[in-house]
Amino acid sequence: MALKSKWHIIPAICSLSGALIIFVCAFFLAPKEPEYLRWLLYGAGFLILLGLIRFQRELSLSEISLKADLEKIETEKKDLENKKLYFEKLKKEIEDDLEKRSIRIHKKEKDLAQKLATYQEWMEFP
Repeated sequence: MALKSKWHIIPAICSLSGALIIFVCAFFLAPKEPEYLRWLLYGAGFLILLGLIRFQRELSLSEISLKADLEKIETEKKDLENKKLYFEKLKKEIEDDLEKRSIRIHKKEKDLAQKLATYQEWMEFP
């Protein structure tokens, strides 16, 4: 999902704080000031908040392609991690299988050595 716009953070924060100050002043000055001034301050605050919408700017083509490339890299990275886990699991299975076969071969070797020793005894003393 590629974003089409980006916020300008510092102007947005300044505008929000300005609107907050205007609303607080209008609220606390309400009993002392004339009615039209209070509504004028409220209107200014709302205009600042409406102006926040315009603090977004369109992303350039290079920024959009960069975001797409980053998303592609992330998916490839996840795919490689999954493959790495699969191959590690496969390697462990192969190592376990080789260990079992090694034990079996060692046991057969012992059995054959025992049989050979028995045959040699029979050959020495007929």
